[in-house]
Amino acid sequence: MRNQEILGNTPEGATHIENNGYYLRACAGGFMEPEGSGVDWDYSCASHCEVRSLEDIRHIVELEGIIQSYREAHD
Repeated sequence: MRNQEILGNTPEGATHIENNGYYLRACAGGFMEPEGSGVDWDYSCASHCEVRSLEDIRHIVELEGIIQSYREAHD
């Protein structure tokens, strides 16, 4: 899944995404994942090694946009 797709499909309250595409919410005890409709969250056994921060992904998408604009302006 591309970074923009990840951000476009993010359920409310999610802060991270697992490598397998499951969205997660960081909490004091680790991670939680959405249950059923995505309104309720329950504890997950996600590994920190397999998780990406949605905030980091937002920054990457922003930087990709800046690079694309620069390329278009200088081609």
